[in-house]
Amino acid sequence: MPADDEVKIEQYLNQVEKKTTERKPYDRLMIHYRKEKKLTQEMAVINKAIAVFSKTKADKPSTAAVKRLSKSIGQATGLIDKAGKHTYMPGPLQQWMRRKEIVAGKIAARQKKKK
Repeated sequence: MPADDEVKIEQYLNQVEKKTTERKPYDRLMIHYRKEKKLTQEMAVINKAIAVFSKTKADKPSTAAVKRLSKSIGQATGLIDKAGKHTYMPGPLQQWMRRKEIVAGKIAARQKKKK
């Protein structure tokens, strides 16, 4: 069974390196590193996941009419404030941002403890 886990971890690492837009490999690696108490590796996966998912959201092509319509709908529903900033993070981004804060705190506490 442990050999199967190692194979799965390698597969997840390959998918992350290819910058897949599927959520599962990122989540599984985060869980694995959390269980192994490898916080720096978990933070690296979190940062990669946020970068990939943020980029895919921003890279979607659209015309001026689509942008204008999206902005007005977003403001009407409260998803965009008056300054044009998004108040909602789609997909797993919000969860990963929160996890990033937690891991950063644990890493800081660990470094402080070592001193």
